[in-house]
Amino acid sequence: MADIERRTSGTVEKRRASSKLRSNGTIEKRGNSIRARYAGPDGARYSKTFRPAPGQRLSDAKADAINWLAAELKGKQDALLEVWQSPAERREAAAEARLAVARAKEIAAAQTITLAEYAARWLTRRTPKLKPRTLSDFRGYLDRLIIPNLGHMEVKTITRAVIEQWYDRIGVSAITSQPVPRLQSQTYALLRTIMKAAVQDEIIDKTPCMIEGGASPAPKRGVTVLTAVEATALADCMPDKRLRLAVLLGARCAMREGEILALRRSDIHINTTHPERSTIAISRGVVWVHGQVIESTPKTDSSVRTMPIPPPIYPEVVHHLATYAQWGTDGLLFPSTIGGITHNRVLGKAWHRARLAVGRPEFHFHDLRGTGATWLLESGASVAEVMTWLGHTTVTAAMRYWQASSQARQITLAASLPALAPTVAPTTTATVVNLNERRTA
Repeated sequence: MADIERRTSGTVEKRRASSKLRSNGTIEKRGNSIRARYAGPDGARYSKTFRPAPGQRLSDAKADAINWLAAELKGKQDALLEVWQSPAERREAAAEARLAVARAKEIAAAQTITLAEYAARWLTRRTPKLKPRTLSDFRGYLDRLIIPNLGHMEVKTITRAVIEQWYDRIGVSAITSQPVPRLQSQTYALLRTIMKAAVQDEIIDKTPCMIEGGASPAPKRGVTVLTAVEATALADCMPDKRLRLAVLLGARCAMREGEILALRRSDIHINTTHPERSTIAISRGVVWVHGQVIESTPKTDSSVRTMPIPPPIYPEVVHHLATYAQWGTDGLLFPSTIGGITHNRVLGKAWHRARLAVGRPEFHFHDLRGTGATWLLESGASVAEVMTWLGHTTVTAAMRYWQASSQARQITLAASLPALAPTVAPTTTATVVNLNERRTA
């Protein structure tokens, strides 16, 4: 009898507690789930649904709902004395706290990270955004000059003095003992970028790469410009006549080597009625990385462009399409002997023989691009128009061509000045008067 009374008393107490709980919230059955709801101090209603886990009964889910509701109501009472936060706000605050803790741990761990480890992490993040050739160059700079010298050092211990000593050391080839200024500046530019990223990642306070002009490209040799006769002679001397048009496109259209070799028949739009409206669309380029050809988009976004076919080479383009280009929409303009993209080494060998034949052994194929840009400027094009024609993103390269054009123009102007008038011999004999003698007199 006593046991029955105790069980009855316990059941009554649970019901009273449940009744008190429900006076501030609700517990309701919804199918095979239990939903707990309550009104917050902000007037909004908040709820959570509980379902029994596998192997549990609905009463277990109800117990979980009651416990959750009790905790929420207790938090509600406590919050009345402070600042109320809804369940969503509390979850967000907890997530932010976890992120802050994780960030603090990451920063603490980064304090001991070496340059080799951080550079690998940085390159991994950047890889999806890099062109294959650029990625290959970056790995070469890291593997050859940066990591062997500085990779073992912790990023935070690398000082300005360390960077300056390293910079001077890589300025001379260890094999030939000859200066390598361009390699030096490009490698330094990469290291400076990595160190700036380390500042953004809060690993160091400021970059130690502070060499003035250290990342500036080494002064290039002056712009060499061909005459129209020389450009045609070079095209005529190409031993492989399939590549004759490549020279003309390089000079007349100022196209890059990779853009020329990637051209397809669909990129050429011939207008037989109005030949001057014929165009070339440049939307791809090819590069060679470790001997493998990679075809992708051009060097920069601005390199995707459409230009008119200059009238002087219009007949050459039409003849090439009919004679040497592959058939079909995607047919290559300059296919190799086996049908693929012509390798740049094949073009290079043919070009070398042609430049020797015309007596210009110092002239590079890329110099054709400079020749074309200079011709445009001499024809009256503005620097902005030349940038658009060449697909440049900065004015630096265009200004180099403008300076070359300006110098050539000054020479022409100087030569056009009228000759000096002939010297006229004096007709009378001058008398020299000694002023001191006249004063004495």
